[in-house]
Amino acid sequence: MQIKELTEKALRIQEEYRKFEDKKSFKHWDIEQTYDSLVSDVGDLGRLVLAKEGFRDATGADKNLEHELAEILWATLVLAEHYKIDLESAYLKQIEKVEQDLNK
Repeated sequence: MQIKELTEKALRIQEEYRKFEDKKSFKHWDIEQTYDSLVSDVGDLGRLVLAKEGFRDATGADKNLEHELAEILWATLVLAEHYKIDLESAYLKQIEKVEQDLNK
C-alpha cells in the first residue's frame, strides 16, 4: 500500500470515529487530541523498546510494539493531512538530505 492509500484509509477511520463519537454523544477529537495521542503512543513505544532490549518486562512486547507503531503511523498520517504536508515528498527530501550529508 502506498502512503496516499494509507492516508485515505486513516481518514476513513477518522470519519468512522466521528460517527461513533456522535452516536455516543462524545466530543469529537480534534487535531490537538490526535497530537496528544501521538505523544502518548511514543511514550508507550519507548517503554516497549526498553522491554525488547531487556530493561523491562517484555511480556507481550512484540504484539504491543506492532500496535504502537501502527497507531503512531495513523496519527502521523492524519496530522500530515491536516497540515497539508505531502508526507511522501517530505520523507524523500529528508532522506535525500541525510544521504547528501553522509556523503560529504
